[in-house]
Amino acid sequence: MTAKGISFRTGLTVGALLLLGIAIFLNQTVSSLGVGRFDLTEEKIYTVSEGTKNILASLEVPVQIKYYVTPESEMPAMLKTLRQDVTDKLQELSIASKGMLDFKLVDPKESEELEEALIGKGIRPFQAQSLERDAMAIKLVYSAIAIGYKDEPEEILPQILPDNLGSLEYELLSRIVKLTREEDPVLAIYSTKEPIDPQIASFYLQSGQPLPEPNDPFQPIPEYLRGQGYDVRPIELTEDSAIPEEASSLLVLAPRGLNDRQRWEIYQVLRRGGNVIVAAQATTYDYSASPRGGYQITVRPQTLGINDLLSEFGIRIDDRLLFDQQMATLAIPRTANIGGIRFQMSEPVQAPMQIRVMGEAISRDIPITAGVPELLYLWGTQVVIDDAGLEEKGLTATTVFTGSANSWTIEKPAGALAPTDIDPAGHPPLEHPTLAVLVEGVFPDPWADGEKPEWPSTGADETEGEEDEEEPAEAEEGDEVAGPEPAPESGRLLVIGCAKLFEELLLDQAGHAMFLLNSVDALTSGDDLISIRSKSFAQRTFGEVSDGKKLAFRIVNMALVPVVVAVFGLGLRIKRRREAEEYAERLERSAGGSTR
Repeated sequence: MTAKGISFRTGLTVGALLLLGIAIFLNQTVSSLGVGRFDLTEEKIYTVSEGTKNILASLEVPVQIKYYVTPESEMPAMLKTLRQDVTDKLQELSIASKGMLDFKLVDPKESEELEEALIGKGIRPFQAQSLERDAMAIKLVYSAIAIGYKDEPEEILPQILPDNLGSLEYELLSRIVKLTREEDPVLAIYSTKEPIDPQIASFYLQSGQPLPEPNDPFQPIPEYLRGQGYDVRPIELTEDSAIPEEASSLLVLAPRGLNDRQRWEIYQVLRRGGNVIVAAQATTYDYSASPRGGYQITVRPQTLGINDLLSEFGIRIDDRLLFDQQMATLAIPRTANIGGIRFQMSEPVQAPMQIRVMGEAISRDIPITAGVPELLYLWGTQVVIDDAGLEEKGLTATTVFTGSANSWTIEKPAGALAPTDIDPAGHPPLEHPTLAVLVEGVFPDPWADGEKPEWPSTGADETEGEEDEEEPAEAEEGDEVAGPEPAPESGRLLVIGCAKLFEELLLDQAGHAMFLLNSVDALTSGDDLISIRSKSFAQRTFGEVSDGKKLAFRIVNMALVPVVVAVFGLGLRIKRRREAEEYAERLERSAGGSTR
């Protein structure tokens, strides 16, 4: 027995070791084959996108990537798997690139010379907390990527952390695109600046000080887009600051009073096959605190000079107020007087012109909205589309996002809102109003039967023109004669009935920055980068939950489990009682039979 027991244990041990050896061998063999990993996520966020494959396939020579990372043994516990996670991602990209992406891992502490060279590139160690022997310590670790292509200066990702692994593919490919294109796309931006308050202007004039520059609520946008590889050129849309000829796209933000020449200049971008993004709204609102609590909301109309151009193409931004029951809550500041002391505080305000765009209202069939979780359509209005007019002009329209099924409009040019205005009762329902639309095609020329409009002249220009008026010079021999204008090309026009989306205070909210970059990328650089960025981990949101649904959820959470347990217990008790009764009957019959 003893010999058999020892033989069994020995065989079991040897078999286990053999299985372990086979498993290790297969793991090493399969990992060296570079077959990638299985992606079981719903949106395939770990699968290399087609956009990535297209970009890598267009490379002339391989991209060189160096991952500078601290060895795993020296990493704190929370970063132990970071090295392997990044390596796995680089391995997948290398496989998908078919030899057009090479990478290697480098320990920055190999030598002091290497560390000094990395500092010159902008790569420095960063602090990470580490728990060692029941004590908290701070370690300096490296996790950075350098991307090289031909003789171009390297692009640097200075910190790769677990939090940004979801967007690592986009960060890498956007830098590769920036390195490989011959020149950055030119993007012109025209935005209306806020006028200086008359009282403030009067104070500066009385004190003899120069007036401050008007506030530009869209100030961060140029720098933000430059960081994404665009050659951004803010313009004033005047004769001295016109749209550059080389601009492939034009961003028009909150345009107010536009003259005929300015509208003509905007149309020229569409005529030559360019892209125009218009974000404008007909109204803004003022919130004034009421002594009895709450706020009085007042309408302030805005001039929509862009409508004179848009209406030529069969669309316009509505000047009626738009309300929606799917609304956001804003924290509005107010001053409170408590015991003679004034406090600055915020009060939550929920009003139907603070529209939340989310869920099915955002089209998922177009790249412009890829990965956008929701939008705050603050004080915007709907975009009215003349389908017959578009068809007549040979243009096509694609809805980008809409309002909810519980929307309505009212006619109120200005003044304080009444309770009946913001109450949906008594107003005809407006289901899913269009809030943003993409129009494509060859846009008709509104000036085809007229002359090219001139820039408005100032008084000084008129005087100078009278003094210097001369006979027009005759064309000399050898001068070039202008030929006929080239035929108009197919352009794209994105119209959004809200400019607040892109203001500085809201740009980082919800999905506004992503929507802006998606729009610019889709119209200017194509869809490849968007297909990559949309794989980033996006926040998922629920729609508005009604009071009835909330009550139903509470009932389910609080009562369902006890009811199920009670029913189960009752059923079990009934079952046991029946079994006891059947047993008693069998026992009684058995006892009766034995007596006989």
